[in-house]
Amino acid sequence: MTRSSCAPTPCAPSAPARRGSRSRTRSLPAVRRVTLLAVAVVLAAVQTSHAGTLRTDLSKALVPLEEIVSGGPPPDGIPAIDRPSFVAPGAADAWLTPGEPVLALRIGGDARAYPLRILIWHEIVNDTVGG
Repeated sequence: MTRSSCAPTPCAPSAPARRGSRSRTRSLPAVRRVTLLAVAVVLAAVQTSHAGTLRTDLSKALVPLEEIVSGGPPPDGIPAIDRPSFVAPGAADAWLTPGEPVLALRIGGDARAYPLRILIWHEIVNDTVGG
């Protein structure tokens, strides 16, 4: 009988049996994590569904709910300023008071001042600054 250089026990591939037992023990924490994640998602969904319900007693309201209507402009109802015109700071003194707030912007050597009294009504100015 010739003896092989590899004895059956130490060299035999026993890894599949060990891997199987390891994967079972490793998969338990993974299953727990997935279960906890699923429970967290369900709880978050339940909390969100209750968040949209009113908790106000409307029977005590001074104004009936059906008389409250939406106000203000419709979507896209606030016109943007597409081609703004600018004046020198001295020329703005005729209508702009010294303490009046402006949104100031300087990019490179190009400076702008947008008076808030105008931005309140338009909200958007399409302008190219510094380029």
